[in-house]
Amino acid sequence: MSFEDVCSICGNQARVVGLGPMDQYHNVDCGTFGSYSISDVARDFVCEDKNIQQQRVKVSSYLRERTIKHLEKITVVVEDKSGQPVPRITFEEIVESFPKKLADRIDRALLNLASMSSFSGDKVRLDKKDYPIFFPDSLRIDATFFIMEQLVTENYVMDSVWKKAIEKAIVDAGFIPRRIDNKEHNNKICDEIVAEIRKSKFAVCDFTGQRGGVYFEAGFALGLGLPVIWTCKSDEVDKLHFDTRQYNHIVWDKEEDLYAKLFNRVKATIF
Repeated sequence: MSFEDVCSICGNQARVVGLGPMDQYHNVDCGTFGSYSISDVARDFVCEDKNIQQQRVKVSSYLRERTIKHLEKITVVVEDKSGQPVPRITFEEIVESFPKKLADRIDRALLNLASMSSFSGDKVRLDKKDYPIFFPDSLRIDATFFIMEQLVTENYVMDSVWKKAIEKAIVDAGFIPRRIDNKEHNNKICDEIVAEIRKSKFAVCDFTGQRGGVYFEAGFALGLGLPVIWTCKSDEVDKLHFDTRQYNHIVWDKEEDLYAKLFNRVKATIF
C-alpha cells in the first residue's frame, strides 16, 4: 500500500482522495473512523512527529467516538487558521479533550456502548476497530482490556444489578423506571437526559464507580425539588464526595440486598 491509500491515524487501508488547491487536504474513508478530512501538513506531522505517534491512541478514540455517534465530518489540522475547512480541530485540542480521570474514561466508554445499542439490554458486538471507544491511554491491548474489565467489575455493562435490583424494585413498588445512562451526551448533560429527569417523580442515583455524570444528574434532580434515592456499593462508600456523604445512601453488597432496601425506600418515601 502507498501513502495515498492508508489512514494516517490507524495505519489500515483506506480510500484517500485529495481535496482543495494542490491537494492541501485529503478526505479519508476509513473502516474504523468513517469519513474525515486531514490536512496535508497534518498527515506529514503524524508520520514524522514522535510525540504525536505516541498520542495517536487518543486521536483514535476521538475519531471513533464521532463515527459511532454519526457526528458531522471533521477536518484534523496542526494549526487552527482561517481559511481551513470547518468544522476542524487540531491535534493539540484532541489530546487535551481526552478524559484525564479513570472514572471519566469509564463513563465515556459506557455512553459509547449505549450509542451502539438499539435498545436497553441490546447486545453489542465489538471488534478491533471498536477498541478506541474505551479510551485506552496506551496502544497496548492491556490498556483497552483494563477499561473493559472495570465496566464488568462495576456492573456497568452487565444488566444484573439493573434487572435484578433497581428495575425490579421500582416496578414492584408501582413505578415505571427509565435508565438515564442509555441517553447519549457529548461531554455534558444532554437535552434528553434533562427532559427525562424533569418528567420523573423521583431519581435513583447509584454512585458506585464515582461517575461524574451521576453527581450532575442527582444535583439537577435536587434542584428541581425531586426526591433522590442515593445508593452505593459498600466498598465504594469511602470514595463518595464530601458534598454528598451526608445524604442517607442505601449501602448494598449484592443485587438481592439492593433490591430489598430500594423497594422499601421507594414504598416508604415516594407517594
